[in-house]
Amino acid sequence: MKTPKEPDLNSDDLLIALLKNAPGSHISGEEIARTLDMSRSAVWKKIKDLEEVGYEIQAVPHLGYRLTGLPERLVPEEIRFNLKTRALGRRIFIFPTTDSTNRVALDMGRKGAPHGQAILAETQTAGRGRLGRVWNSPAGKGIYLSVILRPKLELAEVSKLTLAAAVAVAETLEDAGIDGVRIKWPNDLLIGGKGRKICGILTEMVAEADRVECVILGIGINVNSAQVDLPPQATSLKLESGKDFDRNALTANLLSRLEVRLGQVTGAAWNKTRAAWNQRSAVKGKLIKVTTMNHSVQGIAQNIDPSGALIVKTKSGLKRVLSGDIVL
Repeated sequence: MKTPKEPDLNSDDLLIALLKNAPGSHISGEEIARTLDMSRSAVWKKIKDLEEVGYEIQAVPHLGYRLTGLPERLVPEEIRFNLKTRALGRRIFIFPTTDSTNRVALDMGRKGAPHGQAILAETQTAGRGRLGRVWNSPAGKGIYLSVILRPKLELAEVSKLTLAAAVAVAETLEDAGIDGVRIKWPNDLLIGGKGRKICGILTEMVAEADRVECVILGIGINVNSAQVDLPPQATSLKLESGKDFDRNALTANLLSRLEVRLGQVTGAAWNKTRAAWNQRSAVKGKLIKVTTMNHSVQGIAQNIDPSGALIVKTKSGLKRVLSGDIVL
């Protein structure tokens, strides 16, 4: 599968910024050419390139160019315009279709791709969740994102990245006006009175001995999906709110939130993220059954402890659960 070419950050991104910030909504081709240090014909070609990816740009004689519409499909330039990160999402590859963004990210990570590189797809033919489950990926309706991380963490601390990512997703949805976001340990986000699934997180790791080489953080969010696109237990932002969402803006905010929370998984900073997770817990105080590879634990769910383990109050006392699948 051919990897999409990464755009020229110095010209494409700056051109979009010029169009969006133009005083009086128009900017002349001459001013663009002077600012970008290119010919007027090169500016015209750049404008046509942006139109091909979905930007609507009106050319007005004697006034210049005017931005009249934003792309509906995912576009690297549009995501980066709203980014507030130092590393995450500064390099973005977007595929019209792929089998799995996590699979692509794992291949890139093994070949030395840098920390923060992001891979997105408009649709996945083999989207994956935990325990071999399938992730529905209707075309143009969701965010199917994988980020390559190179954290300086011990192996035992890597699981905290999933918990921190869940908090970042919850904050992103709350920023978008979604109320009642809850986190089901360890990797699902639920919303609505029936607690239907809106997001899943899949974390995979490449390690040697006791050293973490890279971690792939995969996030799937149902954004503008109709119910027919989803399994019965799932929902989407559109179904819950009755409106469509700008996936580019949502992705940019998600990456920005992720960078903050993923930087808070050690030391005193971890207490802030852990508290934010516990505040949004979907399982605290509920009778649950956690099934692991070797046994099951049943009891009343408590908070997650400093290591990220879920504490369950059973008939025989408190139990720490490090991994497993929960049934409420």
